[in-house]
Amino acid sequence: NTPAIPPTATDTATDTATIFTKEQIRSKNYIIFENGVYDIQNYLPRHPGGDKILRGFLGQDVTTDFYNTGHSKRAVEILQGFYVGDAVQDEEEGVVTKTRRKLWSRELRLDAVTQLNEGSCWEFCFSYSNDNGDSTDDKVVLSPGGHIKLTVEDDKGRSCTRSYTPVQFDSERGKITLAIKLYSNGEMSSLLQPFTIDGISTSDGISFSMTGPFGDIVYNDNGSVSVGDTA
Repeated sequence: NTPAIPPTATDTATDTATIFTKEQIRSKNYIIFENGVYDIQNYLPRHPGGDKILRGFLGQDVTTDFYNTGHSKRAVEILQGFYVGDAVQDEEEGVVTKTRRKLWSRELRLDAVTQLNEGSCWEFCFSYSNDNGDSTDDKVVLSPGGHIKLTVEDDKGRSCTRSYTPVQFDSERGKITLAIKLYSNGEMSSLLQPFTIDGISTSDGISFSMTGPFGDIVYNDNGSVSVGDTA
């Protein structure tokens, strides 16, 4: 049975969830991601990078390492399937301050590529669909100063994820523009370089997606502001 949160704790989360202390998370070999708690032990033998690397993170908060590794949108979807509850954020007071940000993801279509100067900085203009049925949990919102994770994958299985702050972001029209500096040996650059030569006609077999919001300033649903980036 899952240990219950100590009686002195007050659950201030907006929805019902099992709450775990850090000690419970360590003893059960769970992991923390974006303040959520996940039991990934059944996934260990299926991890593409092998189970050894994951075992080294059991009982820990993996949020920063997860994003720094450049995991794809699919990896996030797989992880969500192992969600078991939320983590106590202030164990001294026994208070659950559920600040796990609501992430959205969208497939992108490349509309235009423009060189910004004679150097290696290019402007990539994308569009995306705002149609998300009746759900409000996946609303595309990006606060000033925020950034997104861009994932590019080709038909050979090569994939790369990087963080960018948009130079233009229009959630009403479903438009986003990124200024990206390309490097001769860069992983993302190797995927994007063909578009600077042959234009968007080379986008067949290439998929683009973005996930957000990330950034130092988080505007919460209750009107409060959180400072600090968990990405």
